[in-house]
Amino acid sequence: MPLGAIAPTSQLDSYLEEVHPLAAERWRIDFLNWITHDDISFAQAASERFHKAILGGGPHVMKLLLHKNTVRAWVKATYHERITDVKKSLAGARSKINLSFDAWSSPNHLSLLGVVGHFIDSERKLKMALLALRPLDGHHGHEIADTVQPVIRTFEMRTSLAPFR
Repeated sequence: MPLGAIAPTSQLDSYLEEVHPLAAERWRIDFLNWITHDDISFAQAASERFHKAILGGGPHVMKLLLHKNTVRAWVKATYHERITDVKKSLAGARSKINLSFDAWSSPNHLSLLGVVGHFIDSERKLKMALLALRPLDGHHGHEIADTVQPVIRTFEMRTSLAPFR
């Protein structure tokens, strides 16, 4: 479902759809790319300092100010839109799908596990896809396995090993 089709989550959604309907989707994508590629937190995107900088653009800019829940909703909607495409790519892989993991703690002290799939696609190109970024209860093997197993199920990957406990 395209982002333009989701229920508006803020004044910004309504404003973009009403005033700039053709540019609304492109703006959302550019904004989300900025957040994900530059590692901007939802709170930063909605911070008072950011708003103050934006407000320097004039009185109509007030309608563009974001709340962190709007950004979170946009990221979740985009993830759910694209998960089908990733599933199709993985299903069409010409190789086994190899997984790599990276565990770390975020600046707000949340332990996270990134799960990346590596495979040869249907056009024989090496591909990597971030499959998940999940909270992690600890850094022990069984905790990592408990976090990775639902990712394997979500992306409908078959395993050649015995299932995790």
